[in-house]
Amino acid sequence: MEVGYRMLKIAIVNSDESIRNRLSLMIRHFFADKEIKPNIALYDDGNDFLENDKDTDLLIIDFDGKNKSGLQIAKDFREKYKTKGIIFLIEKEENAILGYQVFATGCLLKPIDEIMLDLFLNKEYLKKKDEDLAKISIKSKDGLFAIRYEDIAYIEIKCHTLMVHYFKDGDLKCLFSRSSLKEYEQKLSGRYFAKCCVYALVNLKHVSAVKSKCVYIGKTKTSLPLSAANKEAFISAFMKYLSDFSVLSREDMCF
Repeated sequence: MEVGYRMLKIAIVNSDESIRNRLSLMIRHFFADKEIKPNIALYDDGNDFLENDKDTDLLIIDFDGKNKSGLQIAKDFREKYKTKGIIFLIEKEENAILGYQVFATGCLLKPIDEIMLDLFLNKEYLKKKDEDLAKISIKSKDGLFAIRYEDIAYIEIKCHTLMVHYFKDGDLKCLFSRSSLKEYEQKLSGRYFAKCCVYALVNLKHVSAVKSKCVYIGKTKTSLPLSAANKEAFISAFMKYLSDFSVLSREDMCF
C-alpha cells in the first residue's frame, strides 16, 4: 500500500546566503517537535527555483530578486499552484500590499522576526495536516492507494477501465481501477470536481485553460473535450472555484 505521506516541501529564495541559512535554522527549530518534517531547498535565484521546482508546498522569497523580482517569481509560482503558501521578505511595509496580489500567506519585514515567522509557518503546517487527512482510497490491480484529493488531476473511463491521473513530485501518474466513474463522482462531490464530458471528471484546481471545446490540465499539455451537454455546468463550477479561492481570472479562458 502506498501511504501517500509527504514531507512539507519548503523553498527559500534569497541572494544572501546568511539569510537563507538563518531561515533554514528557524524553520527546523519550528518543526522540531511537529508531526511533519520539512524538506528545505535553498536557492539564490528565483529563475533557478522555477526551473527546479517539484511540487513545493511553501515558497519563502525575497521581494527584490537577484535577476527577476520576487513578486514576479511568486506570480509564476501562483499560476502553477493556486493554493500553495507564499511568504515574502520585505524591506518596506508598503510592499506588503503588492505581496497580497498573489494571496501571500504573509509578509515578513526585515530583520526577520522569528515569532512572526512561526505564526506563518504554523498556518501552513495546519493547512498541510488538513490536506494529508483529505485522501481518497483507490483500489487498483497493484493494491490499495491513498491519494490526496488535491493531487488528482482528472479521472476518465475507457473500455470499462477507470484511470485516475494524479500528480506526484510534479509528474503526472496513472492508476487503473475497475470502479465506475459515477462512484467517484459521489466520492468527490463538494471537492471542486466537474465532468467536462461523459467519460471524464476533472479537478478544477488543475485547470489551466478552458477553450470553447477543450479543457487543459496544468502545464502537462493534456487536453480533454468539453462537450456541449456538460459545458454550462462545467463553466459554472469552474467560475465558482475561481470565486471561492479568490483566484484572478485568466486570459486563457475562452468560453
